[in-house]
Amino acid sequence: MNVNDQLQRELRAYKAYLLRLPVLTRSVATLCIAVYVLDCLGFGLKAWMDLDPSKINMSTMYRLNTYPLPHLSLLHLLPNLLALLPLLTRHERSHGSLLTLLQILGPLTTFPAFLYLAISYILRTSTPVVGASAWVFTLISAEAVETWRVRPTVDLLGRKIPTWATPLGMCLLIAVLMPGTSFVGHLCGIVVGYLMGLGWLNILNTPEWILRKVEDKLPLEAFIPHYVGLEGREKAGMGFVLPSHNGGDVELGGVGEGEASAFRGTGRPLGA
Repeated sequence: MNVNDQLQRELRAYKAYLLRLPVLTRSVATLCIAVYVLDCLGFGLKAWMDLDPSKINMSTMYRLNTYPLPHLSLLHLLPNLLALLPLLTRHERSHGSLLTLLQILGPLTTFPAFLYLAISYILRTSTPVVGASAWVFTLISAEAVETWRVRPTVDLLGRKIPTWATPLGMCLLIAVLMPGTSFVGHLCGIVVGYLMGLGWLNILNTPEWILRKVEDKLPLEAFIPHYVGLEGREKAGMGFVLPSHNGGDVELGGVGEGEASAFRGTGRPLGA
């Protein structure tokens, strides 16, 4: 197979992957891209949507939900999306689109924000943060805890590392290699992700009987393409990839039942 055929094959795989994205995942990605484009056109959305501790008051509480959407640059946006798409896809397919939407509007976004504001208040800092890396670190930390239950350690350079600690290693590595990123912001996402993975935040989830009643009354699956209903949920797969002791890659689970990921190799979540 020549290089051109290989390239076409890879492009078809990426296209097929994108076409299979569930509705909420593709909506979030579209919003991030749209906000970036509008910001480049001079609409100033980043300044209006960022999480700036000095600007938080009763009239700006919306920032607790909007800060993951804007990005500083294209090099900030693209790696975040590449890391977020498989993570959010797995989460949506295993929890359903409706519950995932409620989680994004609630604890998945606001809890890291509240924690960041609390730390900023204690340290008396007011550094604004933006970017979908809050979602990336929250989701990947929840997956790490769930994987830890069935696979307590992973071999890394001949050493056994607790699986739950891998997001902390990623956070430290990014902080060293890219000093401009928000270490505290990423750490807040990791803490909330750990709580989610341990199930301590499940009490905040909307009861399933309510979700079922909503889906029974509103035929969402029939009218919304790629909507994941409660009946269409899949078993969650742990998807981040870590180096193995023999120099290859060990994938901690898959993307979903019967699906191969178009994003091969290690992810590289970045933030602001």
